[in-house]
Amino acid sequence: LLHRAQRIYNRWIKHGAFLQVNISGKNVEEITYFFRTSHSIDKAPENLFDNVYHEIYNLLASDSFRRFTRFA
Repeated sequence: LLHRAQRIYNRWIKHGAFLQVNISGKNVEEITYFFRTSHSIDKAPENLFDNVYHEIYNLLASDSFRRFTRFA
């Protein structure tokens, strides 16, 4: 689970990631802190990305998604 979480972090959350998503700095910092301090942890907590999930879900549920599909 830690390896998969690290891949998600590197691909979508880490500052400068190729496919970086636009999430709050607070969420980025919390997850970055976990990976900077988790050297002796064998697995990532199951709720590591919960706040990010809810943030992205709320953005899509708002007007943003409807505007996107209207122009797509």
